[in-house]
Parts: sequence; C-alpha cells; structure tokens
Amino acid sequence: MKNKSPLQMIEFVIMLLVFAVLSALCLRTFFYANGISTKTALRDEAIIEAQNTAELLSYHKGDFSAGEIDATALTDGHWQIEHENFTIDIVATESGSPLLAVYTITATDNSGEILAEFPVSWQKEVAK
Repeated sequence: MKNKSPLQMIEFVIMLLVFAVLSALCLRTFFYANGISTKTALRDEAIIEAQNTAELLSYHKGDFSAGEIDATALTDGHWQIEHENFTIDIVATESGSPLLAVYTITATDNSGEILAEFPVSWQKEVAK
C-alpha cells in the first residue's frame, strides 16, 4: 500500500486557498457595507439638521437674529451653517408673490455632493 500523506497535504493546501479567497471576498464586502453605512448616516444627519433649520426659519419668519439659528451671513439673501461633515446653505429665492417668502435649503457634504435640498416658505407680514 502506498503512502497517502502527499495527497492529503495537497488537499489541505487547496482547502486553505479556498478559505483564504472566500475570507478576502467577505472582508471586501464588509468594508463596502461599512462605507455605505457611513455615507447613509451622514446623509440622515444632514437631512435632520436641514429640516430643523427649515422649521426654525419658518417659525421665526426668516429672522436669523432670533438666536436659535447659528448662521453666518455671506451675502445678502445667502446664509451658511457649517457642520463637521456637511454644510447647510440657505438662499433666498424669488416666490413670484409679494406676500410669500421662499428660501431654498441645501445640505452638501465636504466633497460638494448634494445630500438634501428643499424649499421652505411662509407668509410675510403685511404692513398696516
């Protein structure tokens, strides 16, 4: 009877190679999923902050000096709120009506990709 140890050794090496390839594929998938999860968490945080800013802006009827909105005025009708991973831009837009104030709120990440964008509007006070 012949010795079968070289055959068993080759089978063992092939089995190790298969497991190594499969584990590399699993690690790659885990890193890809982690990147997607991080980006989704950033987008969700930016959307919540932009929505909170829109609600405060609507509540205070565009008064940035109310104290709750921490915005730095860049130019007339354009404000910016800086966060660690994203920026919220608030831009006054034309409504077409003298009684309606409309602002566009845009959240962008540090690379410039738009994470959220939506308008907010309210009725202006009528002078008596």
